[in-house]
Order: sequence, then structure tokens, then C-alpha cells
Amino acid sequence: MANRIDVHSHFLPPDYLAAMRNAGIRDVDGYPLPQWTVDLSLAAMDQNGIGAAVLSVSSPALGFVDGDAARELARSANESARALITAHPDRFGAFALLPLPDVDASLREIAHALDTLGLDGVGVLTNSPAPISAIGALRRCSTSCSVARPWSSFIPRNHPASRD
Repeated sequence: MANRIDVHSHFLPPDYLAAMRNAGIRDVDGYPLPQWTVDLSLAAMDQNGIGAAVLSVSSPALGFVDGDAARELARSANESARALITAHPDRFGAFALLPLPDVDASLREIAHALDTLGLDGVGVLTNSPAPISAIGALRRCSTSCSVARPWSSFIPRNHPASRD
């Protein structure tokens, strides 16, 4: 029986992958962009005895876009996560992608992702464009967001951001 839970499972929503390619991103942290599909993910989970996975977007998160593009891409990725959860409710959960360093937009996205989409929490990379803004957003949300239920923040260690 598959009873493991993978809390650090990356996925590449179609809009996110297209935006990365349009920005000229061909690899992430030295690895080529994978060809992610839900079928490949489920097969790998089954092969490794993983019953459920919590999805999140990996590096570079939204460090390659800003402003409206970052807000729209975060929303699109979170909506894609919700669609995967709806299609496979016993197999997937997800951590929301935030449009950092825009704290106000991140607070709105946290509320949408948790209250409207029902995601499990938020993910913030340690190489986010503004780690202090990320911490500030999480702090502000923990005291002032109208999120209606308990939630988690996931902060995986990552390679330092590179700005050429």
C-alpha cells in the first residue's frame, strides 16, 4: 500500500512552463526543464510507494517576471494546482505560488488560494526575489488575513537567486 506523502513535489503548469520558455529559461538550478505531466507524476508516485503529493512550483518561482505578469502567473499556477486536486483529490494537494515581492498582491493571493481554491498552504523559496518581503507577507497574513482555516507555509532551502 502506498502510504508515503511527498510534501516537496514540483509541478510545471502549462502557463508557467510557457512563461519560463518565453523568458529564455531552459534549465533550473543547472538541470534541464523536465517534461512534467500528471500521468508521469502519478506513475512515479506509484512506483515509489507514494500515496499523495503536495505540489509546488520550484525555482525560479516568479523571479523572472514582475508586476501584473507575476500576479497573473501566480493565479494561473494556483488555479492549475486546484484543477489537479479536483481531478485527483486523493493524490494531490498544493502549496500556493505567491507574486513576491509584492506583499499586498501576495496577501490577496494567499486568501484566494486558501479560501477560494482550498490549497494546503503557501510555498516560498529561500531564493525568492525578496525573502524579507516573503517573511513580512507571511507575518502579516498570520495576523490579518481572513483565511478561514489553518494553513501551512513551506520554505524549502534553494540555490541563491542569480541576477545577470
